[in-house]
Amino acid sequence: MQGWEDDQEGQAMSDTPRTDAAEHHQHDTNPPQPLGLVDAEVCRELERELNNANDRIAALEAHVARLEEAGDACAETSTTPQRMEWERVKGMKP
Repeated sequence: MQGWEDDQEGQAMSDTPRTDAAEHHQHDTNPPQPLGLVDAEVCRELERELNNANDRIAALEAHVARLEEAGDACAETSTTPQRMEWERVKGMKP
């Protein structure tokens, strides 16, 4: 099933649990079937959180770029072991 994976205990686990929990179901079936509908306010909340997270990521990326520039400037005047350590650490990106 798309969007589902097994957790460590082998139980099905969704990659969208909050949306799944908010989804409306057709209750005249047994078991109730998901309708694929979620209240707009739930979507708005998730979108606001996503926008905030993306803003935070952009700010952190800019901060990392400034730190790398400062590290490069320091490495230019550092001894060889310090420069080698800076290059090693700088290359350790996720």
